[in-house]
Amino acid sequence: MNTRALLLGGLLAFMTRGVIGGEPSISVKIEVQEPAGAERKAGHVTSGIPLPEGFRSLDKLVLKDAKGQPVPCQFAPLGKRAGGEPYWALLDFQSDVPARGKAEFLLESSGGNPAPARPLKIADDKQSITVDTGPLKFRVSRTKFNFLDAAWLDGEKVLERKDASFWIVEGAKDNRLDSLGAPPYKVELEYAGPMRACIRVDGTYVKENLYYLEYTCRIEAFAGKPFLAVSWKLRNSHPEWAFNAYIKDVALETALTGGGEVLNPADARAGWAAVAGDKA
Repeated sequence: MNTRALLLGGLLAFMTRGVIGGEPSISVKIEVQEPAGAERKAGHVTSGIPLPEGFRSLDKLVLKDAKGQPVPCQFAPLGKRAGGEPYWALLDFQSDVPARGKAEFLLESSGGNPAPARPLKIADDKQSITVDTGPLKFRVSRTKFNFLDAAWLDGEKVLERKDASFWIVEGAKDNRLDSLGAPPYKVELEYAGPMRACIRVDGTYVKENLYYLEYTCRIEAFAGKPFLAVSWKLRNSHPEWAFNAYIKDVALETALTGGGEVLNPADARAGWAAVAGDKA
């Protein structure tokens, strides 16, 4: 029996394994730590766990809490060996963790992974990708990148196509670019499951038939959550254009259906800016 320890940014895992019927069995102790001093209620946890050689099916994995109760968990392979076996598993689950405390789990290969109470619902077609988390539903267009083409919160439409919403880049001499200048060349579900989904959008800033900077945006949604996690990368890497890019400002501009006065970040007391009339 082998024992290994792995520390992954607040997640501590101890693995033991044996062999049953020619395939390794798994027993992994997982500890989720909260270092920031903020209590977490059904906080989302994403991390990877190494798998022993010879383990073949992620369908056999189940995550259990400290009381031995199965916890809904999304499992996906992170790389495969030459024979097609996964050598890492990506875990997505939710956990309550006290401020500066910890929560303990056990990952086993005994099967019985339960479905989440409110799994993500995803609709993917030629025009758009729509994701429903339960409290939040949103749509991303495949034909133009206006960030969110539409959004509903608790069933109420808070953003729609006519409301301007796009990524802005301001450069030297007040040259202003936005993500509506050309259709994105890639819009895909990079990762999708019942607990977490990620939409990736790649495109180029185009103005007056000139190609400028490229971007990659990832929009992540979580089961049962009313918020999104968004990352955006700006690249000066178009293969046919070489120039120095002078960037004065980068921003996401949007407006809610209810309208109202837009507030600047300096107006916000808790680190975020709101629009008058929204639900914040």
